Amino acid sequence: MQGRIAFPGNPWPEGHALHDCELGATLHPELGVRLQVHLTSEDYDDDPPSLDGEDDWTSPIVWANYEGTMLSSTAWGWDRYSGIPIEGSFDPTDLTGTYTVDALDGDDVEVIEDPAFRIYLLGHDAACDHVVRLTRTDPSGVYDLRWTGRLALTYAGDPVPRHRFEAEASGLVFDTLRLIGEVETVEQARQALRRHTVHDEVWAVDDDAVARRTLTRRRG
Repeated sequence: MQGRIAFPGNPWPEGHALHDCELGATLHPELGVRLQVHLTSEDYDDDPPSLDGEDDWTSPIVWANYEGTMLSSTAWGWDRYSGIPIEGSFDPTDLTGTYTVDALDGDDVEVIEDPAFRIYLLGHDAACDHVVRLTRTDPSGVYDLRWTGRLALTYAGDPVPRHRFEAEASGLVFDTLRLIGEVETVEQARQALRRHTVHDEVWAVDDDAVARRTLTRRRG
């Protein structure tokens, strides 16, 4: 995996290298499938800054105090709002497409209370207006990602999204589907797959996988 995340207007216009980026999905027997993404950056000050401003957004010292960013639908636990809901049947063999969640109507609207993704940026802030574009680069389940959205510095007391982020990553592997909700048996897992997905035969479904709450894509 390789990638970067940038926050236009901050002291690093070229952005920051990603430490990791993971692509996955969750399956709930009633709520269906939600696409999940988790990323973290390297430390902000791994590269020298290009500007030194006086407010929090443009000050390298302020950014360095918070080390790096984490933008994730999974790091703070699973709930019914985590990730991007999939409309219709989920096709695990090709995720190519554009996915959106938590859109806001206007520039001065406060961020929602139950976000699909949470972020640690300059403290525990807020992210919204997510647009995630996935492109399959290998039939085995490898993808490139481009992800944009808006940011509110809620840790500093401002709930209005006045800033943006832009992330890209390559070489992401999609090969697991996490079970959430009341799925306790192989038959319950298969019923949920048939209800909410197509090509359910790509998943290895057995007692061990259900016990681990994670289905793995078959190979070959």
